[in-house]
Amino acid sequence: MLYLEKKYIKFQFYNILSILIIFFLSISCNKDIIVPPEINTDADGFYNYTGNINTNIINRSKGQIVTNVYIVGSYIDGERQIACYWKNGEKINLDDALLSSDAYDIVVLSDDTIYISGEYKDGSKIKTCYWKDGIRTDIYDGSGYGEPKSLAISLDGSVYVAGRYYDGEKRVACYWKDGVKIDLYDGPGSSDARAIIVLNQRE
Repeated sequence: MLYLEKKYIKFQFYNILSILIIFFLSISCNKDIIVPPEINTDADGFYNYTGNINTNIINRSKGQIVTNVYIVGSYIDGERQIACYWKNGEKINLDDALLSSDAYDIVVLSDDTIYISGEYKDGSKIKTCYWKDGIRTDIYDGSGYGEPKSLAISLDGSVYVAGRYYDGEKRVACYWKDGVKIDLYDGPGSSDARAIIVLNQRE
Protein backbone atom coordinates (compact mmCIF):
# COMPACT_ATOMS: atom_id res chain seq x y z
CA MET A 1 0.00 0.00 0.00
CA LEU A 2 2.82 2.37 0.88
CA TYR A 3 4.47 1.54 -2.45
CA LEU A 4 1.30 2.44 -4.38
CA GLU A 5 0.96 5.74 -2.48
CA LYS A 6 4.52 6.64 -3.39
CA LYS A 7 3.86 5.83 -7.07
CA TYR A 8 0.71 7.99 -6.98
CA ILE A 9 2.56 10.92 -5.43
CA LYS A 10 5.37 10.55 -7.97
CA PHE A 11 2.80 10.41 -10.79
CA GLN A 12 1.10 13.60 -9.54
CA PHE A 13 4.44 15.37 -9.21
CA TYR A 14 5.36 14.66 -12.83
CA ASN A 15 1.89 15.78 -13.96
CA ILE A 16 2.32 19.13 -12.22
CA LEU A 17 5.88 19.47 -13.56
CA SER A 18 4.66 18.83 -17.13
CA ILE A 19 1.94 21.47 -16.80
CA LEU A 20 4.47 24.03 -15.54
CA ILE A 21 6.88 23.28 -18.39
CA ILE A 22 4.10 23.69 -21.00
CA PHE A 23 3.01 26.95 -19.34
CA PHE A 24 6.48 28.52 -19.38
CA LEU A 25 7.13 27.33 -22.94
CA SER A 26 3.92 28.99 -24.11
CA ILE A 27 5.00 32.28 -22.50
CA SER A 28 8.49 32.19 -24.01
CA CYS A 29 7.11 31.43 -27.48
CA ASN A 30 4.81 34.47 -27.24
CA LYS A 31 7.65 36.95 -26.80
CA ASP A 32 7.85 39.71 -29.37
CA ILE A 33 10.93 39.83 -31.58
CA ILE A 34 11.39 43.37 -32.88
CA VAL A 35 13.71 44.07 -35.78
CA PRO A 36 14.09 47.79 -36.53
CA PRO A 37 13.94 48.75 -40.20
CA GLU A 38 16.93 49.92 -42.17
CA ILE A 39 17.58 53.68 -42.09
CA ASN A 40 18.12 55.11 -45.55
CA THR A 41 20.54 58.00 -45.93
CA ASP A 42 20.87 60.61 -48.62
CA ALA A 43 24.06 60.58 -50.68
CA ASP A 44 24.73 64.30 -50.32
CA GLY A 45 23.93 64.82 -46.65
CA PHE A 46 25.60 64.03 -43.34
CA TYR A 47 23.15 62.56 -40.85
CA ASN A 48 23.51 62.82 -37.11
CA TYR A 49 21.51 60.10 -35.34
CA THR A 50 20.49 60.28 -31.70
CA GLY A 51 17.43 59.96 -29.51
CA ASN A 52 14.94 57.36 -28.37
CA ILE A 53 13.21 54.46 -30.07
CA ASN A 54 9.42 54.27 -29.82
CA THR A 55 7.76 50.95 -30.53
CA ASN A 56 4.04 50.38 -31.13
CA ILE A 57 2.81 46.78 -31.01
CA ILE A 58 -0.75 45.79 -31.99
CA ASN A 59 -2.70 42.56 -32.40
CA ARG A 60 -0.34 40.76 -30.05
CA SER A 61 -2.77 37.89 -29.49
CA LYS A 62 -2.76 37.17 -33.22
CA GLY A 63 1.01 37.30 -33.43
CA GLN A 64 1.01 40.39 -35.68
CA ILE A 65 3.66 42.91 -34.67
CA VAL A 66 3.86 46.44 -36.04
CA THR A 67 7.03 48.32 -35.11
CA ASN A 68 7.56 52.06 -35.58
CA VAL A 69 11.12 53.28 -35.08
CA TYR A 70 11.73 56.98 -34.45
CA ILE A 71 15.22 58.50 -34.57
CA VAL A 72 15.92 62.18 -33.94
CA GLY A 73 18.86 64.32 -35.04
CA SER A 74 19.89 66.65 -37.85
CA TYR A 75 21.55 66.74 -41.26
CA ILE A 76 23.58 69.18 -43.32
CA ASP A 77 22.04 70.62 -46.49
CA GLY A 78 24.49 73.00 -48.12
CA GLU A 79 25.29 75.61 -45.46
CA ARG A 80 22.29 74.76 -43.28
CA GLN A 81 21.92 72.31 -40.44
CA ILE A 82 18.32 71.10 -40.29
CA ALA A 83 16.69 69.41 -37.29
CA CYS A 84 14.61 66.39 -38.21
CA TYR A 85 13.45 62.96 -37.22
CA TRP A 86 13.14 59.70 -39.09
CA LYS A 87 10.10 57.46 -38.78
CA ASN A 88 10.84 54.01 -40.15
CA GLY A 89 13.57 55.51 -42.33
CA GLU A 90 11.49 58.40 -43.71
CA LYS A 91 13.03 61.81 -42.95
CA ILE A 92 10.71 64.54 -41.63
CA ASN A 93 12.06 68.08 -41.17
CA LEU A 94 11.03 69.98 -38.07
CA ASP A 95 11.36 73.54 -39.38
CA ASP A 96 12.51 74.37 -42.92
CA ALA A 97 12.52 78.11 -42.26
CA LEU A 98 15.32 78.08 -39.68
CA LEU A 99 18.88 78.82 -40.71
CA SER A 100 20.39 76.29 -38.31
CA SER A 101 18.72 73.84 -35.91
CA ASP A 102 19.36 70.55 -34.14
CA ALA A 103 17.29 67.97 -32.26
CA TYR A 104 18.38 65.92 -29.26
CA ASP A 105 15.62 63.74 -27.88
CA ILE A 106 12.17 62.43 -28.81
CA VAL A 107 9.12 61.12 -26.98
CA VAL A 108 6.18 59.55 -28.82
CA LEU A 109 2.99 59.12 -26.83
CA SER A 110 0.47 56.33 -27.23
CA ASP A 111 -1.79 58.65 -29.27
CA ASP A 112 1.14 59.33 -31.65
CA THR A 113 1.74 62.87 -30.36
CA ILE A 114 5.43 63.61 -30.97
CA TYR A 115 7.60 65.78 -28.69
CA ILE A 116 11.17 66.63 -29.70
CA SER A 117 13.68 68.75 -27.79
CA GLY A 118 16.25 70.83 -29.61
CA GLU A 119 17.76 74.19 -30.36
CA TYR A 120 17.96 76.67 -33.21
CA LYS A 121 19.90 79.75 -34.16
CA ASP A 122 18.11 83.10 -34.12
CA GLY A 123 20.51 85.83 -35.14
CA SER A 124 23.37 85.74 -32.64
CA LYS A 125 21.40 83.66 -30.11
CA ILE A 126 21.00 79.92 -29.85
CA LYS A 127 17.56 79.26 -28.40
CA THR A 128 16.40 76.14 -26.60
CA CYS A 129 13.02 74.76 -27.62
CA TYR A 130 10.83 71.75 -28.15
CA TRP A 131 8.50 70.79 -30.95
CA LYS A 132 5.07 69.25 -30.40
CA ASP A 133 3.82 67.73 -33.64
CA GLY A 134 6.06 70.17 -35.52
CA ILE A 135 4.97 73.31 -33.61
CA ARG A 136 7.94 74.97 -31.90
CA THR A 137 7.84 76.34 -28.35
CA ASP A 138 10.82 78.29 -26.98
CA ILE A 139 11.89 77.51 -23.42
CA TYR A 140 15.11 79.50 -23.13
CA ASP A 141 16.46 82.54 -24.95
CA GLY A 142 18.77 84.04 -22.33
CA SER A 143 21.97 85.97 -22.92
CA GLY A 144 23.90 82.70 -23.16
CA TYR A 145 22.81 79.53 -24.89
CA GLY A 146 20.84 76.57 -23.64
CA GLU A 147 21.47 72.98 -24.62
CA PRO A 148 18.65 70.44 -24.16
CA LYS A 149 19.82 66.87 -23.69
CA SER A 150 16.77 64.87 -22.61
CA LEU A 151 12.99 65.13 -22.75
CA ALA A 152 10.13 63.64 -20.70
CA ILE A 153 6.36 64.13 -20.60
CA SER A 154 4.32 63.64 -17.42
CA LEU A 155 0.79 62.24 -17.31
CA ASP A 156 -0.66 65.71 -16.83
CA GLY A 157 1.02 66.91 -20.04
CA SER A 158 3.87 68.89 -18.47
CA VAL A 159 7.03 69.03 -20.59
CA TYR A 160 10.37 68.43 -18.86
CA VAL A 161 13.68 69.13 -20.61
CA ALA A 162 17.05 68.48 -18.95
CA GLY A 163 20.32 70.01 -20.08
CA ARG A 164 22.46 73.03 -19.38
CA TYR A 165 22.85 76.72 -20.17
CA TYR A 166 25.69 79.23 -20.20
CA ASP A 167 25.42 82.01 -17.60
CA GLY A 168 28.27 84.09 -18.98
CA GLU A 169 30.97 82.39 -16.90
CA LYS A 170 30.22 78.68 -16.82
CA ARG A 171 27.78 76.00 -17.93
CA VAL A 172 25.00 75.30 -15.42
CA ALA A 173 23.06 72.03 -15.20
CA CYS A 174 19.32 72.58 -15.14
CA TYR A 175 15.95 71.40 -16.30
CA TRP A 176 12.95 73.23 -17.64
CA LYS A 177 9.36 72.42 -16.65
CA ASP A 178 6.91 73.93 -19.10
CA GLY A 179 9.51 76.58 -19.94
CA VAL A 180 10.44 77.46 -16.34
CA LYS A 181 14.16 76.93 -15.71
CA ILE A 182 15.28 75.21 -12.49
CA ASP A 183 19.01 75.17 -11.73
CA LEU A 184 20.47 71.92 -10.42
CA TYR A 185 23.93 73.14 -9.41
CA ASP A 186 25.22 76.46 -8.09
CA GLY A 187 28.88 75.57 -7.48
CA PRO A 188 31.91 77.36 -8.90
CA GLY A 189 32.56 74.90 -11.74
CA SER A 190 30.61 73.91 -14.80
CA SER A 191 27.93 71.21 -14.69
CA ASP A 192 25.69 69.32 -17.06
CA ALA A 193 22.46 67.28 -16.98
CA ARG A 194 22.14 64.54 -19.60
CA ALA A 195 18.95 62.59 -18.88
CA ILE A 196 15.58 63.01 -17.19
CA ILE A 197 12.81 60.58 -16.22
CA VAL A 198 9.43 61.62 -14.84
CA LEU A 199 7.96 58.95 -12.56
CA ASN A 200 4.19 59.18 -12.06
CA GLN A 201 2.96 57.55 -8.85
CA ARG A 202 -0.31 57.54 -6.95
CA GLU A 203 -0.05 58.90 -3.41
